[in-house]
Amino acid sequence: MMTNFLLPPEDRYPRIEDLAIQAQRRMPRFAWAFLEHGSEHEQRLAKNLAAFQGIDLSPRYLSQATKIDTSVDIDGISYAYPFGVAPVGLGDLIWPGADRAIVQAAAAQNIPMVLSTVASLSIEDASQLSRGNLWFQLYPTVSREIRDDLLDRAQAAGIRNLVITIDVPSPARRETARRAGLPPGGRISAASVLQTAMRPRYALEVLRKGIPTFANLTGYAEKRSQSVASLVQSELAARFSPADIKNVRARWPHRIIIKGILTPEDATDALDLGADALWMSNHGGRQSDALPTPVDRLPAVRASVGNAVPIFLDSGVRSGLDVLRAMSRGANCVFLGRPLYYAVAAMGPKGATHAIDILAKGLSHSMIQHSAVCDRHLSRSTSKPL
Repeated sequence: MMTNFLLPPEDRYPRIEDLAIQAQRRMPRFAWAFLEHGSEHEQRLAKNLAAFQGIDLSPRYLSQATKIDTSVDIDGISYAYPFGVAPVGLGDLIWPGADRAIVQAAAAQNIPMVLSTVASLSIEDASQLSRGNLWFQLYPTVSREIRDDLLDRAQAAGIRNLVITIDVPSPARRETARRAGLPPGGRISAASVLQTAMRPRYALEVLRKGIPTFANLTGYAEKRSQSVASLVQSELAARFSPADIKNVRARWPHRIIIKGILTPEDATDALDLGADALWMSNHGGRQSDALPTPVDRLPAVRASVGNAVPIFLDSGVRSGLDVLRAMSRGANCVFLGRPLYYAVAAMGPKGATHAIDILAKGLSHSMIQHSAVCDRHLSRSTSKPL
């Protein structure tokens, strides 16, 4: 095992799964449970992964494809790859400084980064680091005043893609995380302190960077003279109704993506409410153990809305090959959360760039192997055969 440390990162951690193994070794138990585990018996987590593994892609070895193009255009902006960073709440609980490191890596590699309402990095700080690649994910809040202020802050920060999350109609029951000692609402507990002390690298980073908090919501808590944890528990007990989405649509002058689509009926309703794009997700298996798997439902949703509507997707993506599998079924862009956070927990800030590199190289390799499913990304030789 010791000789592994002499290997460069690309050989020590050639797959996302390798990063996950190392991340678990370095993280406190409650932090790992927060990142990795889902709701109830967690059958949906396994099914999300299995759904991708069950998608076969036929090769075209005798095609004359000579060059691949991994870029994707979203609303007139060209990104380097058809994948981006999905929103993750309280990322610095997973590894201190993770949100900042991932925003910077996404900017450097030119992929979209979606910042959560409950991120550990504020809209304003993330925007300064993002080089224009920042999107914002809006959770419903009980207070319309807070919701409208978040929208105003996002617009002032130059964000043009707003992701409205509809797939959290009630707080999740994440039993495994509770059993691991995850402090409710981000509060400090005796179990979390003890577990942190047992992971010295994590503990040192907490001392250097501070206790993680909900950076976008601290100002509202201070105005109300209440803790951020209690504000999160009270304010995020809402759900988006059609009327709420119409109100956001009237207030937000830019692009709206509705996240949590799993049926053709919801897809049609979302477009009727003013969505510019759809995001298929079962919240990574973190909300319910009975929700459909997005990649399985993707063909039906694509057929219902036609080819002109952009469709994004998350839940279960772990490789560049998985990105291509989703594209083969009709996705325009794929988003990942856990893999980037595995990487930072495993390697520190540089891990985010390494994870993106794993995905990018895997995608390029898969596109060459399976040219028949990605014709729009291939340049073909025009020379005549000898």
